[in-house]
Amino acid sequence: MRVRKNYNVGINNPMYGSHRYGKESSGWKGGKYINKLGYVVVHILNHPYSWKNRILEHRLIMEKYLGRYLKPKEIIHHINGIRNDNRLENLEITNLKDHHNIHYIGTKLSSNTKNKIREKHKLIVLTRIRDNKGKFICKK
Repeated sequence: MRVRKNYNVGINNPMYGSHRYGKESSGWKGGKYINKLGYVVVHILNHPYSWKNRILEHRLIMEKYLGRYLKPKEIIHHINGIRNDNRLENLEITNLKDHHNIHYIGTKLSSNTKNKIREKHKLIVLTRIRDNKGKFICKK
């Protein structure tokens, strides 16, 4: 009985390889999608805080504005509450405690107190300058 070789398995398959992934894939839709929570997710390579080469778009926009990578403990808050509205004027950087206060204790905080929290973080973001090595220094 003659054994027939199958040349279309594994490496010998013409569809095998990296051309099936990313932009070369037939299912590529621009590298953006909205996840189940309503956030815009972007496909990006070589980002230190990405998972499976994906990152949330609002974090990427704030990183480009600040000129540095965000720390994992830094939270980006959508001011108007719309999760896919990633305009820079709608985003603010907060920490976990203040972000929790804005959302979950928000009914107990007056709008004046919420604005004080926002102003504190805007002051930190807007007063960053670069040192002689190009790294950001926070001045208050």
